[in-house]
Amino acid sequence: MTKAKKDEIDGQNILYHILQKKIIQTFDADNPPDEIKFMIEQLLLWGGVWFTTETYEQIPILRPYVIRDSSCRNRDPRLDVWAQANNKGLMRDDNSSIKDIPKSLKILSSWKDIKGKTLGNGWVASHVWTSMLTRKKHSCEWERANSFIPNLVWLPSQLSKLTDREGSYAQKFIQHISYELYYSKIINPMFSEIWYELNNPGITPVSKFTLDELNYFDYGVDRIKKKKNVLELEMQSIIDILNDPDAVVKRVIYNDKYTTTLRDASKKMDPNDKKNFLGWINANLDYYKRLASK
Repeated sequence: MTKAKKDEIDGQNILYHILQKKIIQTFDADNPPDEIKFMIEQLLLWGGVWFTTETYEQIPILRPYVIRDSSCRNRDPRLDVWAQANNKGLMRDDNSSIKDIPKSLKILSSWKDIKGKTLGNGWVASHVWTSMLTRKKHSCEWERANSFIPNLVWLPSQLSKLTDREGSYAQKFIQHISYELYYSKIINPMFSEIWYELNNPGITPVSKFTLDELNYFDYGVDRIKKKKNVLELEMQSIIDILNDPDAVVKRVIYNDKYTTTLRDASKKMDPNDKKNFLGWINANLDYYKRLASK
């Protein structure tokens, strides 16, 4: 890839600057007039791709052992710690392990331009919430919210930047969609704790739309079953390693880097950290077992 010159402007990147700095910021970015709200809503309604509520019910947390850690990547391979366990046993990620999950899934949409297509370049796994009610960190830095399906929407990168701005109308709008789409679907103490941290913006959109009009990933029954089976084996492996760092496991957890470094981390972990991590992983595993018994 040819490196851009200092005085060059990337045609892809300029779109965000036009929308945010030349249109939205001309008004109140947090509460713009209705015509600007309508524009923002239409961009995000047509540009966003969500998981269905059925997928949420079956796989509510895509990777419960992963947190985002922007410091994990380094150009020097000797210093790169991506996919390695931290001192709490969690896998460090730069969002790539989450971003790639739906890449092979076709899109369900009423819009023929994307219907039946899969994600190509330029899409970002966007976190719907950045801040939380009581926790002084980004939601992606909390293992319970990082891959929680209601906290994720896939957006073109330039639209994703609009939603990154804390308190912006773009951010409030995708939060509103998430609440409408997922909030009442699962009544479970494990998820109630997460929802408590995710603020409901309480807005009334200008656009008239139904949830059926959104774009969704077509995660079929067979694929969901396979994903759940993999997750169950991974979580059982985590439990086994936390209880015995030298345990023989049935499945590598995501990849060798994490499995190997989790063994090392498990020997040094603070007892309370280990207890909390075990409790969290067991809660997820119990959820799948209850689903299977229905």
